[in-house]
Amino acid sequence: MVAGVALLPLLHAPPEVAAPVVAMPAGLLVAAAALPVAAGRSRLVLRAHTPAQVVAGTALGGVCALVFTPLRRSRRVDAPRRAGFPPIGSAGPPGDARGPTPHRGGPVEPRPPHLSDRPEPHRPHASGRPDPLAQPHRSGEPHGCDGPYLPADEELAEALLALAVPFQEVNGLLAARTRLARDAGLRALFEEALHAQAAAVGTLGQPAGIDRDWPAGVADGAGFATLLFTALAPRTRAHHRALGVPPEVTRSTLADLGRQLVVSRWRGHTGLGNPRWLTLHFRGELFQLGRLQFQRRLLTGADAAAARAAGVGDRTLQVHIPDHCGPLSPGACDRALDRARAFFPRYFPGEPYRSACVFSWLLDPQLADHLPEESNIVRFQRRFAPLRRPGRPPQPEDTNPLRYVFGDVERPLESLPRDTAVQRALVDHLRAGGHWYVRGGWLAL
Repeated sequence: MVAGVALLPLLHAPPEVAAPVVAMPAGLLVAAAALPVAAGRSRLVLRAHTPAQVVAGTALGGVCALVFTPLRRSRRVDAPRRAGFPPIGSAGPPGDARGPTPHRGGPVEPRPPHLSDRPEPHRPHASGRPDPLAQPHRSGEPHGCDGPYLPADEELAEALLALAVPFQEVNGLLAARTRLARDAGLRALFEEALHAQAAAVGTLGQPAGIDRDWPAGVADGAGFATLLFTALAPRTRAHHRALGVPPEVTRSTLADLGRQLVVSRWRGHTGLGNPRWLTLHFRGELFQLGRLQFQRRLLTGADAAAARAAGVGDRTLQVHIPDHCGPLSPGACDRALDRARAFFPRYFPGEPYRSACVFSWLLDPQLADHLPEESNIVRFQRRFAPLRRPGRPPQPEDTNPLRYVFGDVERPLESLPRDTAVQRALVDHLRAGGHWYVRGGWLAL
């Protein structure tokens, strides 16, 4: 027994294990010393019990004490360790394992059943707003609360991968997160943009709130827009759940974050090429349903005038064609449109969408002069009736198809690849002195 107690420090036993082990032999020694005294007093004073009864009662009491002591200790739940950053102005270095507690404002996202739901005291941010870099319980999932918050370390890696961020981007984003936590000025810029985007979740038609090149002027700031949307993702998921949107639709919609990083790399850039585009996904305005994306939209300006001229209402679903999602085949488009016809009346019953529209170079009718009649692009064009903007003839937008098909709009035409029919059509038409145009079209749902 003595040897076992002596080994405890050598084995680095935690206090909650060492204390009961030490207490048990100590309790037995005390009980053994007290037995004769208790027995003598019982016989001489109380004259009520035999020595055997006293011994049995004392032993029973000692056993109960030894059993309930470790049980009582096991009910003491310490706050879990979190690898986070303390709020601005608080003590402790970045990465303090005792980090701050999560923001508990608003509806709390349901946790997996194996996680504790015991509430924790909230540590306020220095500005009075929730601290987005404060860490909730480590849940093993990238959305352990309704946000907005930015996790750290391996939890951040999990959150990035859940948004389809490529593996080769993860280490750079973890380093950007560390820099963000240590630079007070950069952190303030990040928090201001994040809270503005979080407030816009669930709105429709509001300004994007960030520029195409956000954060402009920040050295090595290419990863901060990705971190912004990663921190916003828990709030978006909570909004989708409140609407009843299926989780698979949420996953495919938010995965456009990773896709845009791939596209940006392909075009020779780092970070997100246009963060404004992703505000539609993370606010709940745009949903990916199979091969196509559908944006809830109230048309304004020239687009609304074109819709009215065609007899189409201002409220419509704008169709977008994402990259890296397979062929634009008639079957894939049919299935996406069928899903849209069922999805929006169910989850947005107060917004009747009776038409879908598209504005794209893919609807330029000149493509039909260069591509086979049964090509996917030509058959996609046939689905839509023209939308013409009154009093505004189309303007050449040659860089638009070049950017989507080749990635680089600066290369000489003669150096561009000619591997596909679309590549040959675009280059040959431009080299012959022609131009490409963005055209509009609509169809009834």
